[in-house]
Parts: sequence; C-alpha cells; structure tokens
Amino acid sequence: MQHHLHRRMATHPAGYAWLLGAFLALRNESSCRFGWSAHVRVGGVSREGEDMRRGASLRSLMLVIVMMLLATACSDDTPTEGPVTIVAQVDFDDRPVIGTFEVTEGADVLQCSSGTFEDGRVSQATHLRVFTCEAGSSEGTFTATFTVDDPPTGPGDGNGSWSVAEGSDDFVDLQGDGEWSAVNTGDLPESVETWTGGIEYTR
Repeated sequence: MQHHLHRRMATHPAGYAWLLGAFLALRNESSCRFGWSAHVRVGGVSREGEDMRRGASLRSLMLVIVMMLLATACSDDTPTEGPVTIVAQVDFDDRPVIGTFEVTEGADVLQCSSGTFEDGRVSQATHLRVFTCEAGSSEGTFTATFTVDDPPTGPGDGNGSWSVAEGSDDFVDLQGDGEWSAVNTGDLPESVETWTGGIEYTR
C-alpha cells in the first residue's frame, strides 16, 4: 500500500497542490489581519469588519482545500485497459526456456516497458510464461498461459493464443488475452515472438 501511495504522489504532483493552496490562503489571511491592524491605528476599523474579513478568508481557504482534494482524486489519468504488443526474444538453448521482452505498444497501460521471462509447461498442449518486469512504474510478475497451433496456421513459423493467468505485486489485478506468432531468426535456437491482444486492470 505504501509503495502505491509513493508512486501515485510521485507521478501525480497535483496531490501536493492543495498543500500549496492552503499555505497561500493562510498567508493571505495573515496579510488581511496585518492590514486590519494598520487600519485600526489609522482609521479605526470595527471589530465586526475584522470578523467578516476573517470569515471570508476562512471560507476561501476551505474552498481551495476542497477543490485541490477533488483535483487530486481525479488526477490519475493512467489508462486501465487497452491494446498491447509484446516482442519477445526467445532462447531455446536453455532449459527452462528464457528470454527478454519489450512492450512496444501498451506500456502506459501495463506500466511496464521491458523485462525477462521464463517458460514452463502446464500440459502437453499448454505452456506458461512468467514475465518479470524490470523497467517501468510497476513491479512484480505476471504469468500467461499459451497454446501452440499444430499445424501452424500463420502468420509466422509458429503461432497460437495466450491468456493472463495470474499476477503478483502490482500485476495482481491484470487480465488479458490475445494471439502470438513466432519468426525464426535463422540463428536457431533463437526466435522472435510477437504477442498482441488486450489487457485490463480490474482494480
């Protein structure tokens, strides 16, 4: 929870704005009282006039605080759903299969731009891939299950479908699905996979 609060305040400085507004309003209020004292010495402003001025200043302060709080509550403009494209560099020479990935579309939604992954197998027809985010505002892992079309239906040298199964830390509420395709680079056992689809945070 503390991590989310720090990240939100860091990425949305409007959260600090109401503090500045309150300070300025208090400073104005002090200036009003100073001005009243000078008038007492010169012109003798009544006590009733001071109370009215102080009341107006306090109302202005309350209005500033309420408006700034509302701005803070509505300032999180980070999208929670949208299309995503993940390009993965896969190395089949290792066991388990590992590689790196880059989010070329939808990094603002996923809040992750790149990282590493490790593959596993659920069954003969279903595999899983654990993505670990290493760059971006989110931390943690998300796991997708994926199937391989046999025979391949194109495009690419291999293809299939994928679906987010679970996530940890900042990705615990992540959902999504789509399709993937692979192109052998000519330097086997390596290939480039492109995962496309849509993702959504349900929080």
